[in-house]
Order: sequence, then structure tokens, then C-alpha cells
Amino acid sequence: DNLAGTVDDNDSADVFVHDRIPVLDLQPNLNFGNVPVGTETPAMTVTAMNTGNGPLEFTSLALGGADLGDFRIIPALDGCTGQTLFAGDSCPIGLAFRPTAVGSRSATFTATGFTVTGLPPQATVNLVGTGVRPLLSITPDPVLFGPQRLGTRSGQQVVTVVSVGNVAVQIDSVAVEGGDAAAFPADTPGGDTCTGALLAPGASCNFTLQFEPTARGQQETQVVFRDNAVGNPHRVPVRGRGVRPSLIITPRPVDFGFGAARRQGEERTATVLNRGDAAATISDVAIAGTDPDDFVILPGGDNCTGETLLPDEGCDVQLRFTPQREGERKAVLRVAAADGVRTARAGLLGSAPKLRISPPLSRRGFVPQIKGRFFPPQRRLVLQWDPGLGDVRVKTDKDGRFATRLLVMQRDTLGQRRLIVRKLGFKLGRRFLVVPGSMQPPEFNARH
Repeated sequence: DNLAGTVDDNDSADVFVHDRIPVLDLQPNLNFGNVPVGTETPAMTVTAMNTGNGPLEFTSLALGGADLGDFRIIPALDGCTGQTLFAGDSCPIGLAFRPTAVGSRSATFTATGFTVTGLPPQATVNLVGTGVRPLLSITPDPVLFGPQRLGTRSGQQVVTVVSVGNVAVQIDSVAVEGGDAAAFPADTPGGDTCTGALLAPGASCNFTLQFEPTARGQQETQVVFRDNAVGNPHRVPVRGRGVRPSLIITPRPVDFGFGAARRQGEERTATVLNRGDAAATISDVAIAGTDPDDFVILPGGDNCTGETLLPDEGCDVQLRFTPQREGERKAVLRVAAADGVRTARAGLLGSAPKLRISPPLSRRGFVPQIKGRFFPPQRRLVLQWDPGLGDVRVKTDKDGRFATRLLVMQRDTLGQRRLIVRKLGFKLGRRFLVVPGSMQPPEFNARH
């Protein structure tokens, strides 16, 4: 029996017998299971019940134990504090688990009540949970693209993320960041199944990207996965090398030297080389520029058109100087390749000496003036009538010019002859007419 009493100032006592006693019961023990470190679980409920026959008023709800900081009472889900439970009544209390470390975590939850009889009713349940870290695997790592020609886009590379732990992985975002990010587009429709994904253990997602080099040489960036797994954020290096052909022509310019106008001149060989790091297919070889008709590709001399040149390979073009007019002659050898490769160019240079006799006819004993331009500079030459008598030696100046006079001998025969330039390396002459002695050049021109 339970007794209670009061004592007044006259030391007399009143004794009361109470037969209604509250009994507090808490159920159940809670196991929150595996929870990622730093992640709070949804609420789990403990139910407090008055299994006695007297009223019970709650005075405190408290956590205790080794890891009490990993658990919390959720105030909004506390249906007991301030409540009075009569016999058979119950109320809920919500609790949550947020592990701060990996491994088993434990605490206790104790509810204490108030009663006017005996000791305060109290009950305790055990709280357990395990802190875990989500784990993921990313392949390939790094992502390596092969050499890719500028102006083209590679095939797709797929990066696969797998949840390899015993809890789900939450992937918040995926991005290509840093370095040469613009060279690695990730705009394939449906190519990103990772952003926002919740990967259960064993589940996977994919992120697809390509390589479209923006410059020649090594280019690098990284794919960054931001998630809740160990090692967040996860950075995967991405590398590729931009390549392109680079055609050059050697020698440059191609100098044919000197040749007589309207005659076949010197031959030269131009070599086309691929100095780049990608193959180039030659699509056309042509001569253009100011005087394209003064230079020709020899029959069968184009050994380049249609050829594919690997890096450091070359091919030859056989050329000839065929000046159509006197003077300095210029043109350009152009070698084009497929797929937008820059056209290679080399200048073609040659000179056809210009010889003038003034006047172009004369009587015997006359000394016509002879001028030359576009000759080899600083060259010693011999001018001679053919047929005829007499010659003169000259030396060209630094610009390939000379001026002199050559006597028409009294014994020279009348009629056509040529002024021959010797020691030039090729034949060059100019027609000249010797007229009877009674004729002066102006009179002769007028009569004929």
C-alpha cells in the first residue's frame, strides 16, 4: 500500500492511502541503420505510454550515452512534453540520427514523469545507428583522347560512375571545368545521366564528352563530380592533343635564274613537305600569280596531287622556266590539300635579259648604242656581231644593267645579222640590219 500524509503545527498527522500509481513505458528501441556521415535521417518515433492506473505528467526528455551528440529530439515531433497521460494514454516523440563519424554510434533516450506518490516514473530506450561513407568508382580515370585534327570533333568518351558502397550516392552536379574546357564539349543529347542522380548501391550513371581541339598541341581540363561520397568533389583529368597538317614548299622562293625570252629555260625541283603532326592529302598543284604562263609544271612532273603525306613526308614537283617576255618574271606555286588545310605557297622567280640596239639598223662605220637590262649582276659579257667583225667587252652593274657602243666595220657585209651576247650561259641575240652607206637610218625607214 502507498501512504501519504501531512503534519500540522499541532504535530498531528493526516494519512492518506493512494491506490492509483502511473507506470511509464517507452517503446521501441531504435536502430537507424546505415546512414552517411553528416546526413540526418528522417524521424523515427518512440511511443511513451502510461501503463499504470494513475495520471502521469512529463518533466523531462533527455539523451545520454557515448554518442548522444549524434542523435536529437525533434521539438516539432515532441507530443509528450507538457502533457498529462492518464491510464492507458500514450504520446509520440520523434528522434533523428545524424552520425558525425564512421562506425557504430549509440545513445539512450530517457523520459521522466512526475507523480505525487513514490519515485518519479522513468523509462529508457536504446538508440543505435552506423555512420557510413558513400563510395563511388569512376572509369576511365583519366579520360584520354587520341590526337584530333583541328576543326574536327572526336567520337564520344563515356565516363561511368558506380556506387560501390553500402549506401546511396547523391550526385548534385557534373561539369567540365578549368584549362581548355571549351575543347571538350559535353553537349550530346542524353549524355548526362549523373546530374541529380541518387545511385543506390551497385547503380551507375554516365557522363559523355568529346574532343574538339581549339589549338594545336596538348589540351587539358577536368570533369568535376560534386556529390556526398568520400573524396567529394571528384575530379577526373581529361586530355587530348590537337593536331593539324602544315605544308611548306622548299626552296622558297624557287629561283630559276636567267633565261632567254620565248625559249625553254632552267628546270627546278620544288619539294612539298608536311611539317605538321597530321596527315595531309594533296588535292591540287597549280601555278598562279603575276606571270603564270612563264613557268610550267613538266609533263609527269607533278608527283604530289592525290598523295597523302604523313608527318615529315614529302613529294616533288618538277618545274621549268619558260619566259614569254623579257624582264623579271614572277609567279606563285600553290599546293592545296583537302579538309581545309592551309594552302602552301612559294614564289617562282626568273629573269629574261632585255637587249636593245639603237638604232636597229645602220650603215657601215656607224656606232650604234647597245643597252642591256635584267642581266646577271656584276657579270662580264662579250658582245659580238654574227656574222661580222668586231666585239666589245662589258660588265653589268649591281642591277644587271649595262650600256655600250659597238662599231659596224667598213668591211662588214650588208644585210641581216645578229648581235650575240657571249659568256651568259645561254644563247641570247638581237637582230640588226646593215644598210648601204648612202642610206641614213631615218631615210631608210621612210623608204621602206
